[in-house]
Amino acid sequence: MYQQQTLANSLIKASVDANNKQRLQFIECKEKKAQERVDKMKFLTDVYFEDVNKRLMKAATEGRNMYASVPFYVEHFKVSKELEELGVFIGYPNEIANRWLNHMSDPESKFLSNPSLNWSGLSFEIEQRFEGTKLKYPGEKATDGREIFYIKFNWTRDMRFWCKYRGVFKVHKQDVREKDEFIFQIPQKSLHISDGYTISPDNVSERFDDAERAAKEFDNALVAIGLKPLNFPDEGPPALYFKIDEEGNVFLQARPKPGEKIDLNDLSMEEWDELYKNACESGVSEDKASMLKSYLCGLIEEERKEFEKGFAEVRWSWPGHPSATEPYVCRA
Repeated sequence: MYQQQTLANSLIKASVDANNKQRLQFIECKEKKAQERVDKMKFLTDVYFEDVNKRLMKAATEGRNMYASVPFYVEHFKVSKELEELGVFIGYPNEIANRWLNHMSDPESKFLSNPSLNWSGLSFEIEQRFEGTKLKYPGEKATDGREIFYIKFNWTRDMRFWCKYRGVFKVHKQDVREKDEFIFQIPQKSLHISDGYTISPDNVSERFDDAERAAKEFDNALVAIGLKPLNFPDEGPPALYFKIDEEGNVFLQARPKPGEKIDLNDLSMEEWDELYKNACESGVSEDKASMLKSYLCGLIEEERKEFEKGFAEVRWSWPGHPSATEPYVCRA
C-alpha cells in the first residue's frame, strides 16, 4: 500500500510539473507572439516606409499612370526560423502585409514617425497570391536571389481607401454624408492573369454600409465568372442570390454548387424567411418580398427548372417598366 501511494504521488507530481511547464511555455509563446507583432511592424516601417514614399513620388512625377508596383522581400513578411520553431505565428505574409498597410494608412499609428505622410487615400493590391507562407506561383527574385512580391499602390482621383478585404474599398469621407460606406471593384474574367480576373477603379459596385457584406458580394461576383471566392472561401455564395444592377433592377438568381441542385419545393420555412430577409436587405420592398414565395412556388415546371439550374432569373423591374410590381422570369 505504501509503495502504491508513493507511486501515485510521483505520478501526480510529474503531471503537475508537466502542466506547469506547458503553461509557462504557452505564456512565453504568447508574450513572444505579442512582441513579434510589434517588432515586425517596426521593422517593416523602418525598412520600407521612406523607400516606398520615394518610389511613389518618382512614379507620380515621371509616369503617366496614377499607380506604381513596389517590390517587397517575401522573407520580411514571415517570422524568423527561430521563432517559428518555438511555435510563434503572427500570420501569413499577405496577412502581415495587410496589417502593416493598415498601420501606414492610420495617422494615429504608433509606428509612424511622421503621421502627415500616412498612406490614407491610397488603395493597395497585393499582386501575387500566397498559399500559406509561400507564393502560390514561383515568384520573381531580386538580384541577390531572394524571392520578392509586389504591392500595387494606386492614387486615382476617386481616392477610395483601401480595406482589409480583397477587392473592397472604403469610400472617401468627403463622399459619405454620415456613416462609412464601401464598394468593391467588379471583377472581369481574364485568362492572361494568374488570379484569373482583372479589376478597374472605373468599374465598381453600388455602395454598402458594411465592409464584410461588400467582401461577400465581391466573392459572389468572382463565383459568377467561374472563379473561387477569396475573402470567405469556406462559405461560398448563397444558393439563392439577390443582386441590384447599375440601373437599379433587382433580380434573384439560383446558383447551385457543383454536384448539388436547388429544389424550391424542399426549402424549409427558415430558408424562406432568410430569403425574405435578404430580399429586403437588397432593396426589395416588403410587399414585393412577401410575394416571392407564392410566385416561385407558382412557376410552371419548365420555368422552375430553368431557374433552379441557374439558367433563368427573377426580376421585379426592367427597362421601360421601372415601377413593375409583379416579378417575372427571364434568361440569366
